[in-house]
Amino acid sequence: PPRLALPQADREYVEQIMAKALANRPHLPDVGL
Repeated sequence: PPRLALPQADREYVEQIMAKALANRPHLPDVGL
């Protein structure tokens, strides 16, 4: 079971924030370090 028992609206809000954060995360150049 999920650790946080969130209402459906709050869960959708959090998922939207997470998705936006991942989409806007800067992509570091692969310099082969």
